[in-house]
Amino acid sequence: DGAPWSENFVDITGDPSNPLGPLRDCPTAFKMLYDDEYLYVMSRMVVAPGRAIVATFTERNEPIYQRDSDIELFIDAVGCNH
Repeated sequence: DGAPWSENFVDITGDPSNPLGPLRDCPTAFKMLYDDEYLYVMSRMVVAPGRAIVATFTERNEPIYQRDSDIELFIDAVGCNH
């Protein structure tokens, strides 16, 4: 409860004409806190009426962002910006 929610953001590649595509019309936000040992992340994706969260990929490193509904968190633990 200590962290405020971010502003809502939209999918970076969503195509509204693709019924299996990312959900551009779903409000999505996150909040983060940390302490000396852990990073705490909470996300919220509200599914719009008539839509569904879609997950079709099953293999590692498949291009989830192109078709599935997802929220990804990338952590650069060594500070190399990659």
